[in-house]
Amino acid sequence: MNIKKIAAGLLGITLVALTLGGCSSTKKVSGQETQLFETKNEVVEKSKEIIIDNSSVKVNIVANQRKKNDIEAYLHGKMLLEEGAVQPKLNISTEGDKVILKVEKDSKLDAAIKESSLVVDIYVPDTYKETVSVKSTSGNVIMSLPETVEFTLNAKTASGEIKNTLPITVEGEQTKTELKGKVKSGATKINIEVAEGNIELNQSK
Repeated sequence: MNIKKIAAGLLGITLVALTLGGCSSTKKVSGQETQLFETKNEVVEKSKEIIIDNSSVKVNIVANQRKKNDIEAYLHGKMLLEEGAVQPKLNISTEGDKVILKVEKDSKLDAAIKESSLVVDIYVPDTYKETVSVKSTSGNVIMSLPETVEFTLNAKTASGEIKNTLPITVEGEQTKTELKGKVKSGATKINIEVAEGNIELNQSK
């Protein structure tokens, strides 16, 4: 009888251990999964400045040859949101002599995002000779420029670092978080300001 009780006790301990072991597995994040793909474009021929205003997605900017003298943007990726949350939208508009690109979102969206892989790819004419200003609250900014682009750069990040592979003649002191300089004549003005995230400057093929 004692042997049966001991066996029963051991079985109970084993079941409890297995149950606790199951509880320690990774908890699945629940929510509403949304797949986004949105594209917009706007002519920049008469604009004096292109403003890219980003809040919380990764930004990938490429200067390339374009048949139309326009800026084109693609917002794509997946998001896991709380039920009922309004997904962000891409918007490009002209205000006076400025073309403004924004990833618009509800003020409560940050708290509703559980997971996100959103990226906005932006294509700018490599012949554009005015000012390109990028402001990002949160998210990495990657800019790829061909060797034909002559520009003056003013880039800084408050929390992150700057990685550069472009042949920039540095002006002043270069740090991990700030870089100023120019390539050749410095015709195009490029300003990049990031609050939280990295800045990468690469030469495109």
